[in-house]
Amino acid sequence: MPWRIALHFFVLPLLLQTGCSSKQAEPVAIPSPPGTLSQSARQFYANNPVPVVGVDLTDLQTVKSVRAEIDVAWRSGLTKLNLAPIESFGDYSGVTVNRIRFPNTVDDGRMIMYLHGGGFVVGSATANIVLPARVAHISQMPVISVDYRMPPEHPFPAALDDTIGVIRQLIDSGQDPQKLILFGDSAGGGLVLSVALQMKSLGMPMPAGLIVISPWADLTNSGDTGLTLNDFDPVITWPDTLASAATAYAGDHDPANPLISPAFGNYTGLPPLLVQAGSREVLLSDALRVARAARGAGVLVQIDVWDGMWHVFQEHPGAVEAEEAIAEIAIFAKRVTER
Repeated sequence: MPWRIALHFFVLPLLLQTGCSSKQAEPVAIPSPPGTLSQSARQFYANNPVPVVGVDLTDLQTVKSVRAEIDVAWRSGLTKLNLAPIESFGDYSGVTVNRIRFPNTVDDGRMIMYLHGGGFVVGSATANIVLPARVAHISQMPVISVDYRMPPEHPFPAALDDTIGVIRQLIDSGQDPQKLILFGDSAGGGLVLSVALQMKSLGMPMPAGLIVISPWADLTNSGDTGLTLNDFDPVITWPDTLASAATAYAGDHDPANPLISPAFGNYTGLPPLLVQAGSREVLLSDALRVARAARGAGVLVQIDVWDGMWHVFQEHPGAVEAEEAIAEIAIFAKRVTER
């Protein structure tokens, strides 16, 4: 499959603008989800008619309560998908990792490292199991999920340092970087980009490719869709959810730091990049800006924007769109590790 931009199948022209301040943008009328969506996707919207109400993610007690609730809820998706991954936990440079595989996993040296989403504040290598399990099953590659430290207890650069440490130990243990894929969704997608930028600055060998789903790449919220799609994404909102998470993660650092907000990074020298997003999510502008910046820096970029879909729809059980997106991830991972 050639490198390309795929818009599945329609994106409002406004959403392709980059660099426009959300303070200057005006909300636009967005049509109902297209009738071409799968029945499962339409049912998701019917069950989630309004955006989620955010909480203060700078408050430790609130965060602990949220973590306890979602750890069980997120992991329950495995049952709906009828997936039973083989999990084993280990320690890499003091960081817990979850090694995920299936009976069909092929041990040929290729590996996918997964960085979970959750606004940098919630989630874990145990709770966020659905997406890496789906990718491991379809790609037939082993996946290693990193349990990086999170704020408010551990703000930036804890997550970045943890991930770099795990990669260093993997390479020191014999992992070929050109057989390694970095993969993440939402905050984990942004972290994948930050890790790649940091690896470049440290002179580390680059991985074979990067895969980011709905990446949170701009913690300053300077993109358009934080406003224009805020009322249409049933999963996350700005400022209700993301604003406090951004404050918790950045801590005393400038949120415009490219290692915090990789949308502002220099992508020269980075490996091939796959970006996936939905056309109705608040982080769409982050995804588009990253793809444009990377392509402008000479990176091979594949960007898929799925019409009518929400933030990290790839986790949703039963949605045809999710199955197709996961298949694209597997194709990309196999292609770049064969180079």
